Amino acid sequence: MICSPDLPEFHLKVDEKDNPSSTSFANYKRSDDLSTGQRCTTVLPIIFAVSDNPLIVDQPEDNLANKYITDTIHKMLKEEKESRQLIFITHNPNIHVLADAEANFFLNYDDKKSGIDNQGNVQAVKNNILNLMEGGKEAFKKREELYEDEL
Repeated sequence: MICSPDLPEFHLKVDEKDNPSSTSFANYKRSDDLSTGQRCTTVLPIIFAVSDNPLIVDQPEDNLANKYITDTIHKMLKEEKESRQLIFITHNPNIHVLADAEANFFLNYDDKKSGIDNQGNVQAVKNNILNLMEGGKEAFKKREELYEDEL
């Protein structure tokens, strides 16, 4: 095992509720003090920035807030997909839909065998997204009714 005394230390800016524009050092937390989601928020942009190599990310939504995915991640994905291959294994429809994923694969598993159930761009797999990722038409319509006044 090699120990390096000069390991990088990452800090994440944590907004003050009363003053989100504050840049005081007190608004920054060391990576060791961050939640798993906050660490992912810190590391994902770095991963995108350091290489043009293909990138595989397994279920980023497990540790990321949907708000962060819809506000930030899909924008990074749209930019990055122009210069590198991105493969996301996800259960979050926002990643597919908002980033306008060009190749989506839906797998099935039956009797210890797996296969491709459907594949294509977002339009081609929209029924899979609706039924498997959104919880079906009834759940989607219920959310639409619930949020109608907010939209």
